[in-house]
Amino acid sequence: MKIIPRKTSFDDLYIRKGTSNSEHQDFWQEILSFDSYPEYGIRLSSSIDDYVTSNHCISNEEGEALDSYVADSWEYINKFLAENNPSCSIHHLERKKILTNVVNKMPLSEIDFYRAVRTDGRCFFEPLIYKLKEGLIDTGTIMINNTFLSFTNNPYSLRAFAGDTIQGDVENNCIVYKLAGGVKSISKISSVDEFEGIIPPDSLLEVKHARKLNIKIKSGQERNVWFIEMEKAPLSSTPHCDFYGNPV
Repeated sequence: MKIIPRKTSFDDLYIRKGTSNSEHQDFWQEILSFDSYPEYGIRLSSSIDDYVTSNHCISNEEGEALDSYVADSWEYINKFLAENNPSCSIHHLERKKILTNVVNKMPLSEIDFYRAVRTDGRCFFEPLIYKLKEGLIDTGTIMINNTFLSFTNNPYSLRAFAGDTIQGDVENNCIVYKLAGGVKSISKISSVDEFEGIIPPDSLLEVKHARKLNIKIKSGQERNVWFIEMEKAPLSSTPHCDFYGNPV
């Protein structure tokens, strides 16, 4: 894999408030069509933030939950925290409570965090894509998550989550979320400049803007990318849908 040296932090000037749709388009075209990963996008570690271990009392169960999450968050969430089997509901709730407790001990970060998901061919995302196309997800929409959601503060790391992990091509109708502040930073996952944040289940997030971008991939074809800007919603808010677009 070719590595292109870059400075140790990225300039997000073009994705701050008040930027035009064309500026968003240009910025995310550069991010999602990047010809290789910057060095700090591939040199990952699973070091836990020293803030947690030095400032809080972590139980053995919480430590195991945190280690399991950091080691492989996707498998841990979907294998141990997904409520797929009604007979396992008690274990599900226990694990959910343990990980929520340890996340709540993490420092609250005011930096922006990002998340990308592939939706093409995944039927459970169809209600959300339909709502986005019809303009039903826009400013003021309150969304609630049913499971733990991980975010990164480094948008250059999103390409692997927005498309094919081998070719790196962006999938059609993938979604990129930007969450402004209010995220618990769970760990430093890169030796240079990348932090991971986690949103516990039942968090309320308010959409500030939803826009469709047209990202050109290597073949010259264009892909629809939905860019959703969000922030933490007031606790008194009433959710309109979950992260799959289903009404609640």
